[in-house]
Amino acid sequence: VFVRMEIYNITGQVIRTLVAENQSPGVYQIRWDGKDDQGLSVASGVYNYVINAGSFNAIKKMQLLK
Repeated sequence: VFVRMEIYNITGQVIRTLVAENQSPGVYQIRWDGKDDQGLSVASGVYNYVINAGSFNAIKKMQLLK
């Protein structure tokens, strides 16, 4: 199943793509280092993350504190 996990800022811009690959069913753990796709640290605040895996789709909020 192709899995994509992306982090968006509050304005809806993609900040970081954490996963974009085929994966087998199972339990996975992803850790975000608080950086964008260019390797720059992002500000503390509220971010959304989106997970798409086959027919499964989820949007959740998280708060980054530094």
